[in-house]
Amino acid sequence: MRRQAARLLRPTSRTARGGSPQTAAVLRRCERSCAGYLADPGPGRGGTPAPLVAALGALLYALRPDVPEGPGGPEGPRTASPDAVPLDELLGAVAPALDADGAPERELALALTEAAVELRPRSKGAWRLRGRALEEAGRLSEAIVAHERYAALDGAEPRCLRRPQVLREQRELLDEATGLLPDVAQTAGGSGSGRAFAAAVAEGRPLPEVRDAFTAHLTTALAAHGAAHPDVARLAVLHGRHRRLLALDPAPDGHLADARLLGVHELRGRLEGRTVCVLAGETQPPAAAYDVVVRCDELPASVTGPIDVHATRTGSRRGWTTHAAVRIVLDESPRPGRWTEAIRSLAPGAQDLVGDAGLRRPLSDPALCDERQWGETPSTPFVVLRLLDFLDVSPRIELRTAAPPAETLRAPELDWLRARAQDCDRTRITLR
Repeated sequence: MRRQAARLLRPTSRTARGGSPQTAAVLRRCERSCAGYLADPGPGRGGTPAPLVAALGALLYALRPDVPEGPGGPEGPRTASPDAVPLDELLGAVAPALDADGAPERELALALTEAAVELRPRSKGAWRLRGRALEEAGRLSEAIVAHERYAALDGAEPRCLRRPQVLREQRELLDEATGLLPDVAQTAGGSGSGRAFAAAVAEGRPLPEVRDAFTAHLTTALAAHGAAHPDVARLAVLHGRHRRLLALDPAPDGHLADARLLGVHELRGRLEGRTVCVLAGETQPPAAAYDVVVRCDELPASVTGPIDVHATRTGSRRGWTTHAAVRIVLDESPRPGRWTEAIRSLAPGAQDLVGDAGLRRPLSDPALCDERQWGETPSTPFVVLRLLDFLDVSPRIELRTAAPPAETLRAPELDWLRARAQDCDRTRITLR
């Protein structure tokens, strides 16, 4: 696949790029960035992820389309037009590059988004992705400016201003944390974790490096002084807040139409004091027996009446056009790229509220259940039930299935539920 994309880099005289000389220069620079990335794997770099290869292939083909040679082709020479910019392909390569989570890919994403905002300075998508690329590179001040440019564009939603506020809080939090126990490693006999953390923040290192340095500093401080030390306690609070801020959804991209994001705190408030039934498969709840009904995965054709909550997964798109008051899209991937694309694929008007990134993988989220033992693809009904049990605000929680639960849930999940069940039968498990 990588060889197929690399073949597109060979020099060709088949077409002239459309647009002004400035546009052509930016596109050439963009092409060189892609070529440099594909041609030089670099020491220690693994294979290029398939989604990124595919996206770069589409971009390179858009930059050098396969048209008949020479000016006498059937379509004649290409007209120079400032609109001849493959913006969709350009932006389409940014998310896979960031999801790859490597230094070369971060540099590539920065180059692509720099070209995008230069070519289309009023593109909301270009500024949104530019802000995300700058965040990943650790350049928070520039990321704030990029997100503010995005929010200032006509049609951008007021909630887009939330992202600059999150980044400012993140920057202030890191500044405070670097001042706590900077010499702790000397006391603990370590290798300077406090100063290494301060240097990572001061130098604007990439986000993964800052995150790992912060964790190493907290670990060293705990070993040196214990959790009761006031500076260690404050450092732990700041570390927890930092991880939570990193888990928040990136800037919204304007594809939710009239829907708005739903966080875990609002979900808790909506469920407090209300009975909940979780349905799996072709089954119906008893009439008026529950305050909230959660349907999981693909919606059955027999579904009737309004849907309170639809819990689904990124790979399951059936039923996404059926209206639900709340739609929660689950995804266990370490990086949010696939989830973001799924959110962008939601049908406009088919949901009033959409679960935010904090509800993307609640079982493994450190801010929620923080349980990694359930594997990469826990069943959707179990994820919902475990989250409801964790929130602990519903007086009645029940699972109803069309088939025996053993056909819907994994064995460890079923064991966990049965150990805590107050009542159960062939197709029903009552937790509360």
